Amino acid sequence: MAALKLTRSIIENIELPATKPVIRYDAEVPGFHVKVYPTGRRVFAIGYRTKAQRKATYTIGPFAPLTLTQARDLAKQVLLTVAGGAIRPSATPPRRHRMSRTSL
Repeated sequence: MAALKLTRSIIENIELPATKPVIRYDAEVPGFHVKVYPTGRRVFAIGYRTKAQRKATYTIGPFAPLTLTQARDLAKQVLLTVAGGAIRPSATPPRRHRMSRTSL
């Protein structure tokens, strides 16, 4: 779905999905979106790419306590922080340690 400028009324009128969460992107801030869960919960988040070109998502917070303007401002701060290198997700996900046959 194409990005559109999110407004309070658009967010409130997003239909609740039956099974999977629905994501609606904002046209004003790249990567900024609202995620609507089947339970009715609405959460602001920002998607970005790490220096290793992996996709990452930073959850900003829920819709009710945060206004759209506050969430957009926080999203811009997160993008600036990521660009500055302060948020550094691990380059590789942690591996679970398994016992090998040779270690038995």
